[in-house]
Parts: sequence; structure tokens; C-alpha cells
Amino acid sequence: LVQIDRSRTTMKMTITTKTLLSVCASILLAKCKASTFVSVLDFGGKNIRATGSSGNPKTNVDGVASFWGALYHQRLQEPDMTVVPDMFGSPDSSLVIGLMGDGVDLDNMPTVHSLMTSSGDETSHPSKGYMVVDGQEGKKLLNKIGPVSSLNHPSQILQFSKQHLQNQKISALSLDVNSENVSEVDTQIANLIVALKSQNVLVHILVQEQEGAARRRLSRRRLEQAAAQEEADNAVEDKEDANDDKTASNKKGFYGYGYYNTHGEWVTPYKSMFEIHFYNLVLWTSVGLFVITFFTIYLMATMPLEADTLLFGESGKANPAGSD
Repeated sequence: LVQIDRSRTTMKMTITTKTLLSVCASILLAKCKASTFVSVLDFGGKNIRATGSSGNPKTNVDGVASFWGALYHQRLQEPDMTVVPDMFGSPDSSLVIGLMGDGVDLDNMPTVHSLMTSSGDETSHPSKGYMVVDGQEGKKLLNKIGPVSSLNHPSQILQFSKQHLQNQKISALSLDVNSENVSEVDTQIANLIVALKSQNVLVHILVQEQEGAARRRLSRRRLEQAAAQEEADNAVEDKEDANDDKTASNKKGFYGYGYYNTHGEWVTPYKSMFEIHFYNLVLWTSVGLFVITFFTIYLMATMPLEADTLLFGESGKANPAGSD
């Protein structure tokens, strides 16, 4: 009965967990909106610091603009942001690359996606952090920089980036991303990261994600979480089945009360038939050996010593009677 109740409880908890995940995911999908990501790539390595005070990358257009202005000490940056300019470092130049259009989908842009999800290191990418602005605010953010140069093809990213970084302190480029060039855009961004490794510059990758792409990405994440939760539930069930099998094995051959202690060991006040046999075998063997040993010592201690024993006879032969 205890095992049945435990199984029912586990099933109820599993169903409840899956139901909660489904409800939460449905709410998130309903409220899912487009977002604008800004990743900060510090190729010099000494111009940007990631703050540990705020783990939330959410900000607004004015917050991102204040960060860009603080790079060259033109204005104060808004508080509680994930990245801040270094007080003792200053980049030679900065460039904002805006990627906007119907084809923007982070799932199809692995290099760009990695810049928007985590901070890199020397071996992966120079991203110091990223910021997230709700809504499609790419154009508003680029207008905070000034004149924006529009690119016609992804192959122009590397060339125009080098030109702007050499001639201006801070400038902006924009490229329309569609389903045909999205892969090439991601490749060109990867080439740009490799080409600028030895320069003391900042590159801000601005990605304006479409609402449909955000919903698909969240839906895919929901499926992955559901699969992971199902694997975890299956692992728990397998462990419980193994414990039930172990309990049945421990109880095999006798009936009685038992329980598992804190170390996972089965404890019961009753003895199995094997334990009873083993106990009696050891007990009566010990008693028999003790009796035999005690009786032998007793016979040796009470052994009679007479004159006509073998020992006395041998000693008589060594010293015959009447010899001097």
C-alpha cells in the first residue's frame, strides 16, 4: 500500500509539474514580443567592464544611448546596467552594426546568437555583455548615433566596418537581413570578429528580432524544457522502480516490517531464513568447539602420574638397579 501511494503521489507531482510548465509557457508565448539586442564586443579587452550588481540585461533606448555617450565621457550612464565603460580605458573608435529585417532569426544565426546570450573570453568571442530593449527599437537606437550608412550586401560588412573604425570615433551601419542572406550575414560577423582581434576598438552588434522569430525561439525552448523535464521524470521513476525491486529482493523469503534508513539501507527487526541458519550454525559450532577444548584441557590436567608409566620405565633403563 505504501508503494502504491508513493507511485500515485509521484504521478500526481509529474502531472502537476507538466501542467504548470505548459501554463507558464502558454502565458509567455501569449506575451512574447519582439526585442532588440545590443551586444558589446571589446576587442581591446580593457575598455568595458561587466557589472555584477545587475544580472538583468533589460534596459531602454535612453539607457543604451547613455552607455554610448559615456564611452567618450559625453554624458552619465544610467544605473543598473550590465556593462559600463572602464574609467581608465578608452577605445580608439566604436561602431554600431544594426541587423534588421524580416529574416532576423537568432536560431539561424549561431555566431550572433552566441553574442546575445553570454559573455565570451579570449578563445571564443570578445563580448563583454549584452543589453535587451523591448520592442523593435533598432532605428531609434541607430538614430542616437547620428547618420547611418546602409549596406546593400553582407559582403560589405567587413570593408565598411574597417573604414568607419579608421575615420570616426563612433558611427553606425545598418543591413537589411532576409531569409536569403541570413546565413551569409552570420558568416560575415564571424569574419569581422577574427579580423578585428588585434585592434583597440568597440563593435556593438544591434539585432532587431521579429515577433514571429521570438515566438518560434520561445516555443522551441519550451519543447526543449519539456523534453528535459520528461527525462528527469523518467529518471526519478526508474530510481523508484529500482528501489521497489530492491525492497522486494530484501523481503524475499520472509514477511515483516522494514524501512530504509538515511544511508539507503533496508532495516528490519525480523530475520530471514538464511540469517537464522547462519546464526545457528555459528552458535552451535562455537559451543561444540568450546566444550571439546575445555574437556581436553580437563583430561590433561587430571591425567594420573603412576610409577609404571612409559616415562618411568625409560628412565629405569637408563639407570639399572644396583649399578654404581
